[in-house]
Amino acid sequence: MLELPIEVKLWPVIIEQRGKHVYEYIMNINELDDGLPGYHDIWNFVEKGEFPAEATKKDRIALQRLASQYIIYGRQLYGQSPCRVQKLCIHGKDARKVMEEIHEGVFGPHMNGMMLAKKVLR
Repeated sequence: MLELPIEVKLWPVIIEQRGKHVYEYIMNINELDDGLPGYHDIWNFVEKGEFPAEATKKDRIALQRLASQYIIYGRQLYGQSPCRVQKLCIHGKDARKVMEEIHEGVFGPHMNGMMLAKKVLR
């Protein structure tokens, strides 16, 4: 319990219920697919050392730092976590399949929406 002075006004908290899964808000999986994965620029830099044509100097520095955490092995891009675990980068139908498997799998999610979204991103 918290004691508040009488002159303090409290406003009600409005909780909005959403109609779709949390990961759909975070990853925006329903947007149009341009045929390139979200990690396309990282892939090009790691593989060929090329920057995007419209990249500014700040963008180039940021891309270099970000790309240092990725490797290409067997024509697949892997991100490296701080504990040195390699994470496969996926997109498109593969990403949707992974999200559906995690959310609607045999055992179900057994967690709240934000924890589920974090698990999907991991």
